[in-house]
Amino acid sequence: MKHQGLGKGLDALFEVTEEEKSSIDHINIDELSRDPAQPRKTFNQEELDSLAQSIKENGIIQPIIVRKSNNGYTIVAGERRFRAAKQLGLKEVPILVKDISDLQVLEISLVENVQREDLNAIEEAVAYKRLSEEFKLTQEGISRSIGKSRVAIANKVRLLNLSDTIQKMIVDGKLSEGHGRALLAIENEEIREKIAKEAVSKSFSVRDIEKIAQRKPKEPKKAIEKNYEIEFKRVENDLAKRFGTKVHLTRNIHKGKITIEYYSMVNIHKGKITIEYYSMEGLNRIIDIIKKDRG
Repeated sequence: MKHQGLGKGLDALFEVTEEEKSSIDHINIDELSRDPAQPRKTFNQEELDSLAQSIKENGIIQPIIVRKSNNGYTIVAGERRFRAAKQLGLKEVPILVKDISDLQVLEISLVENVQREDLNAIEEAVAYKRLSEEFKLTQEGISRSIGKSRVAIANKVRLLNLSDTIQKMIVDGKLSEGHGRALLAIENEEIREKIAKEAVSKSFSVRDIEKIAQRKPKEPKKAIEKNYEIEFKRVENDLAKRFGTKVHLTRNIHKGKITIEYYSMVNIHKGKITIEYYSMEGLNRIIDIIKKDRG
């Protein structure tokens, strides 16, 4: 089985040569352990069931490639076969021990899963980031090693700039990689997460999110309300000073009332004057008239 674009010598690590066939061993399945650094974290149960049925009928045809570890053997390639065998309750599995570096292990895991399209976009992105940070590979180097374009790799890695909540939506299949890339165009993280949740609940397309991202961001409602509250209070205080009595404005930017209390008139001890307004423009006009009349 040939793999295009692999790092030098990586093809040979996948293949079992005629010479290596004599080195295939059968060991207790409990001596095997998965690699915690394996990029793939999620496995489709239906696919595992199908593989288990195939193994039940034909056995494990290809040995699981492993390397020695302190507590037995760590799986390098063939974790699906391992899991399916566990599911069937098999006691022994065929293995082939190879001397492989950490970098080669990660490359093998990536190639095995990427070519089968087994990794979700976030798992793939995490693996590329690890190749970059731990093994100091450039995106060009990763491109040559894995057989994917540099742009595709860069786009995957950018998804890690999304919040954990949105990343989980992608992992769970609620949002696609395309949705994730479109959401990155929304700079405000709070708004971005809100749109992501709406995209899931309302089945937004990628284009829907792109259109939302192109809109001019609106000031959050709470900030607007806070600004108006400050302005209402300022007007109340200003009018109270001018009239020398209590003044109250209802807190509504669309319509409301200005209530002015009075405490002395002929044969009247106290009361209220109420002036209604039906827009902020109307409120401002009334205030201008009051100020003008009062000098």
